[in-house]
Amino acid sequence: MAVRAPLECKNHRWGPVVLLGWALGGMIRGMAQLDAVKGVAQALKHLERGEAAQALRVLDKVSWADLGWPDYWRVRAEAFLLLGEARRAAKCAEEGLHEAPDNLELLVVYIRALLQAQDYHKAQEALNHASQLFPQSLELQQLAETLAQHETASHPLPPSPMEAWRQPKNRPSRKPLFDEAEARAIRRAFQTPAYKPRNRPGFVLRAFLCLLLGLGLYWLWARNPG
Repeated sequence: MAVRAPLECKNHRWGPVVLLGWALGGMIRGMAQLDAVKGVAQALKHLERGEAAQALRVLDKVSWADLGWPDYWRVRAEAFLLLGEARRAAKCAEEGLHEAPDNLELLVVYIRALLQAQDYHKAQEALNHASQLFPQSLELQQLAETLAQHETASHPLPPSPMEAWRQPKNRPSRKPLFDEAEARAIRRAFQTPAYKPRNRPGFVLRAFLCLLLGLGLYWLWARNPG
């Protein structure tokens, strides 16, 4: 059943009560928003001092109000990031982006949370969207460099041909090419000469005697030529 507007109830006997209810409701909503603003400011002070848990406790007291303020979700996301809960931080930033999709501070916190959660694909999509809105943002440029470093680390370059030859795919990289026994056999093979000349002192002596005999015959022939 729809609630009738106050002007429609002005002739009704409960008209003054309805008007008073609407007035009180507006005052309560205004006070709630005012308290929420103070709560967000107080939580931000806690966050600046590194008191993430205290900041979240303050925000929990005002989270019932229908805020739709980027600062509320940004401070909440920053608090979860400080506590190391990256996925919850990304969720809070995403809630704020539903209300303000072009808020730079929320986009930066959202991308930081996705990077910390190692959700690089989603971080790249958010970074592309944010870079189109704010192409001159230094924060977004730094986040792009950080994302590129993570992608390089997660997808290393292929080894050079020499390293690929040293470490073929069909064997583990840390396993030696030869076992210890094969290595010793190879070392002995290289240390042993392929041809070892034999010691032949008799041959040298016979050659020397033949030389002396030849000289003696030549000397006799030279003395008696006829």
